[in-house]
Amino acid sequence: MSGSTNVPDVQRVANLARGGRDCTIYFLSGPGCPCLSDLYLIRGLAIDWQFFKYPEQQNKTAARGEIWDRKNTFQSDSSAPAPKMQLNRSRRTYDIVMVLFACGLLFLTALPIDVNDVSALETRAFRLLNDLPEGLYRPLWVVMQLGNLVVVPIAALVALVLRRVRLASSLTAAGLLVWWLAKVVKEFVPRGRPAELLTDVVLRDAPAAGNGYISGHAAVAFALVAVAAPHMKRRFTGLALVLATFVCLARVYVGAHLPLDVIGGAAFGLMIGSLVNLVMGIPADRR
Repeated sequence: MSGSTNVPDVQRVANLARGGRDCTIYFLSGPGCPCLSDLYLIRGLAIDWQFFKYPEQQNKTAARGEIWDRKNTFQSDSSAPAPKMQLNRSRRTYDIVMVLFACGLLFLTALPIDVNDVSALETRAFRLLNDLPEGLYRPLWVVMQLGNLVVVPIAALVALVLRRVRLASSLTAAGLLVWWLAKVVKEFVPRGRPAELLTDVVLRDAPAAGNGYISGHAAVAFALVAVAAPHMKRRFTGLALVLATFVCLARVYVGAHLPLDVIGGAAFGLMIGSLVNLVMGIPADRR
């Protein structure tokens, strides 16, 4: 509401408050309502015009357990339950595009895979990372744990602490689903570990045998980023993407995966995370 405020306006807001809605009212100076040009937030309360017209009404309402603070925020200490705020959810075209893009990238990384051979280009890329100095192991190992399954409940717990219940549910669903489905993909696209396909591989606490495609660490890291990104500011989203990328690089560095393994894992994680966003929805204001 804007302009001069009159009695019916406030009475209408009072009716909304009784219905458990949060109302934001802009009172502008005008006839019948001088000196009330500030913003007032009325949360789930039945108010009346007299409260705003006569300051002494503030003291009477304070005696009944209601608070009028210096920021002109009117709240209630009463035993009545606080109204629940409903957050609108939306589905983004961006997530549909990401699902299609990730599916295509996953297919492109699986297409050139040979069970018994590694291409010269992929071999050179692997050597470039695997031959890096030993001094990088500790910091990269720490970053690599961001793709560990243990991170999933930790991320969900952080979301719960921040009172983001829907986000916690989405993180849990995406993390567990991508971890389990990555094992399914490993069975459909058989490929060994680098030490089984190449010579002179430097293993740094990494498995020497097993199914290498796709990287579960890369999949989990990118799935969590895809789900959390709509809830974060841009600078934090960029940081999360950088860390997820370093998870992929670290898996090649320690000798656990070949480059196509981690690229395929990242694509798979983006696909699952975007699918979870489509199912669960994201905050409407982040669309």
